Amino acid sequence: MFSDDHAFQAIGAYGGRFKDLNLTPNIDRIAKEGMTFDRAYVGNSICAPSRATLLTGKHSHINGKTTNGGPFDHDQQQFQKSFKSKAIKRP
Repeated sequence: MFSDDHAFQAIGAYGGRFKDLNLTPNIDRIAKEGMTFDRAYVGNSICAPSRATLLTGKHSHINGKTTNGGPFDHDQQQFQKSFKSKAIKRP
C-alpha cells in the first residue's frame, strides 16, 4: 500500500505541524505497527507519473506516463498484476 500526495507534516505518525488539522488514524496505526521512513526518493515527483514508476518499475520516459494528463498503457507489465495469477495467503 502507498498513499499519494501526503506531505510528512500532514501525517500524525511523523508529528508534523498539520497533524491535528488532517487526522490520519489509519496511516498512523500502520506506522505504529510497521515501520516509517525518514527519507524518500522518487524517480518522478509528479503524481501520476510517480505512481506509474512504482507500478511498472520503469522510468517515466520508458513507461510512457510523463504527465498527469493523458492515457497510461495498462497492458505493460506491472507488479500488482502478478498477484492475480498467484494465490496470496495472509499470515
